[in-house]
Amino acid sequence: MNLTGIYRCNDGGIYYIRDISMGDGLHQVAWFGEREDKRFANVFWGEYREGESFLEGRWFDVPKGRTNSYGNISLRIDFSNHSLRRERATGGFGGSFWQKCEMRSFPFGFRFLMCEGSPFIPIPDSRFTCAGFEENNLTGTWMGNDRGVYYVREIRNELVWYGESSGFSNVFVGTIDRSGSTPTIRGRWMDVPKRRILNNGTLEFTAPFNYMFTRTSATGGFGGSDWYKVNSIPVRVKLDSLTINRTEDRSGDEPYLWTFFIKVDGSGVNLSDLRNSNAVVSAGSGSQHNLTDRENLPRGTVINIPASVGEYNTCLITLRGGDPNSDFIKDNTYLAILILAFEEDASSNEAMEAGKARLLSLIQEEVTNRIISLNPSPVGEETIERIRREVVEEILEREVDNFNIFSFIDRDDFIGNALAIFSYSTLENSSEVPLNFNVRGDGADYIIRGRIEIG
Repeated sequence: MNLTGIYRCNDGGIYYIRDISMGDGLHQVAWFGEREDKRFANVFWGEYREGESFLEGRWFDVPKGRTNSYGNISLRIDFSNHSLRRERATGGFGGSFWQKCEMRSFPFGFRFLMCEGSPFIPIPDSRFTCAGFEENNLTGTWMGNDRGVYYVREIRNELVWYGESSGFSNVFVGTIDRSGSTPTIRGRWMDVPKRRILNNGTLEFTAPFNYMFTRTSATGGFGGSDWYKVNSIPVRVKLDSLTINRTEDRSGDEPYLWTFFIKVDGSGVNLSDLRNSNAVVSAGSGSQHNLTDRENLPRGTVINIPASVGEYNTCLITLRGGDPNSDFIKDNTYLAILILAFEEDASSNEAMEAGKARLLSLIQEEVTNRIISLNPSPVGEETIERIRREVVEEILEREVDNFNIFSFIDRDDFIGNALAIFSYSTLENSSEVPLNFNVRGDGADYIIRGRIEIG
């Protein structure tokens, strides 16, 4: 009998449980439990003996969720019913009954759970999640050189994490030895079945700084060797409206927008490995008619900007490779918003879409190439300043200026562009930042309003 599998709990969470035999009838069990709405995320490590019906261990909330409790828990195992029932717990643990589900795979990599009474439950994805809580110690979100995200919790001399990527999902529990000049963390790790890889072993690493881990030994095929702590904030860009302030077209205008959102942040930039760093560039959807199907709109018309064009939700992550709490890291982690405005005449939408794709590619390539070319050793404040000045400001503005917009446009009027850049420092100290762009050219004058919501 074995507990390994995916379970649904009556606290609304999905629990990925791994059970391995340690010999002599002893089993060690680890889990990761999460709610899709990120209300909580927790890890567990415990053990039971064959022939006995109680699983005893410790549980810890980790910062993929918003709650931050921990405690002991005892569960009764019912192998015949493939279930677990809580007998007692400390720390305010909410769940009390777990039922094993069946995994079903569908084309294109989609996987669902078939649970009693609730078929087709999707498995939450493994994208970066902004930290639900952070502390002035090792607790927080870390990024590894194995492309994993690690949600770490430090409690006195204990350290636990949940780590995941598109290829692996693991739990670690260990102790912190501070007897030497550099803290050393030793413990065990175990893959859990959110992903297909199921290995386990021991792991030892040091923390030479409070924002860096370096692996010293590992067994079981553990892949990561370096981790950097990052700070993160949830950011939502919302462009609300476009107002036609001026038009020289007697019949009125048919405006549309290209929107680009450019991140120079820890999701792509590692200051200790700039050659493998990159900018992250996203674009709103569509070209012609992406704001409205109405035509010949007069001066004073206000158009609501659809979410598909003007909304962007992300985690802004401090640059990796340095202290995420330092001013120069926060001041030089950026989100840029680039808007190009057009007025439709006789161009084809296909031509406009091709031009938009080309500009997106140019921005991505140029910003990334400039990041790579910096290649500093060591990284200092001068390098950070160059990233801010050359990558974020000059490159974006120059690319728009140099891009031959009329090489693919026949008659649609290019009204103009606007660029705004916001640092992590600016955004983390605000709950909302108003946006007000005035995009003007020879043929028209548009006012675009919106906001950035933080948190």
